[in-house]
Amino acid sequence: MNEKLQLPECYQKMFAEYAENSGQTELTAFANLMDLIQLKELSADVLRIAIEEPGRYLEDAEGMDAQAVLQFYMDSFGQDNVGATIRGYYNPERLDSLLLELEYDAETPLWELLALFQYRIPSMNILPGQILELFYVSDILSERTKEIHALFDWFTDPDREDDGFGRAGYYEALSIYEESEDDEFFTDES
Repeated sequence: MNEKLQLPECYQKMFAEYAENSGQTELTAFANLMDLIQLKELSADVLRIAIEEPGRYLEDAEGMDAQAVLQFYMDSFGQDNVGATIRGYYNPERLDSLLLELEYDAETPLWELLALFQYRIPSMNILPGQILELFYVSDILSERTKEIHALFDWFTDPDREDDGFGRAGYYEALSIYEESEDDEFFTDES
């Protein structure tokens, strides 16, 4: 059975506009939407995130050096959350793609994770060990995406030599996510 999916013309036009506005190929945009449909109920506490050309999502990217761009994204995914250890890497001279490896203190629903990055829909994959991989790339089949995967393999290798473009940090949990010290106030004493 080798049938092509045919969408009505109005949907084809709408989808083409969505892909263009998202800066993605139509195939990538379609695959990302299918990933979202499949994984929409997922929660994760360990993530790997790649952002191709991270400066294009920032208003003042020209005035920021690589470490400032990296810090912005680490803060975006780490602050106001359940608490997280984040390792990041960004060397635009090597490859204009930013990498983040996150371990949240508690599982976080996919919808909350997507809200951290302007609700953009990335390519999603579940890696062994229940690691959620989010790739914000324009073409999932491009050579550049393969280079990003290779860079991630290098970045996560514990024996790699540090080139000075990585950084790490821990973000404290936002107080609404921490358990109250006055738990007895909320208990039912009947």
